[in-house]
Amino acid sequence: MADLSTSSGYLMGNLYSMLVPVLLAAIGIAAVSTSISGDEHDGRLEMLFAFAISRPTILLGRLSAAVLSVALSALAVLASVVLGRLFFELDVSWDGLVAITLVMVLFAVFHLCLAYVLAACGTSSAVSFAVPFAVLVGGYVLRSLVPLIDGAQDLANFSPWEWALAEDPLGGDVSAWRLGLLVLLSAAAVVAGTLVAKERDIHAP
Repeated sequence: MADLSTSSGYLMGNLYSMLVPVLLAAIGIAAVSTSISGDEHDGRLEMLFAFAISRPTILLGRLSAAVLSVALSALAVLASVVLGRLFFELDVSWDGLVAITLVMVLFAVFHLCLAYVLAACGTSSAVSFAVPFAVLVGGYVLRSLVPLIDGAQDLANFSPWEWALAEDPLGGDVSAWRLGLLVLLSAAAVVAGTLVAKERDIHAP
């Protein structure tokens, strides 16, 4: 539990333990779901695929745009915290701010990559949004509430929230292998989704 009497504890408790991760992940999931699933079922992707541009190029371009939107949103949060650090004398190190921003981006990218593999497989925008968001919420429950049950504490280790926040990123302490797991699973989802999208038929409206 974060010590709200300290600057880092206040920021973790009010921003980085729930609000920012949910916000960034939702932005990324929505961007992927809309730009890939939504455009496919509305017929816009079919028109793009008719040009001499490969499917992976188009899909990965849209994935990159979603990642960029998450990164810019994370930088906006960072800028607001930096202003607070300057004007309200928040005692938080630069290393910690950079670390927590990187962790938040990787966490959100993991969930948007789940949306990508579903969208690339041809699911509807409702499915490619709802499933990753359910993983997001379920992971939070798994880390925050399930361990309150006797004997269930170890289940938190299966939560992406635990992988991202197990240590103290705002204090500059991150778990390299846990973040590596987020990156590895994100990359696997992108590769799988791209390979499936290359071979399958495109939905026509």
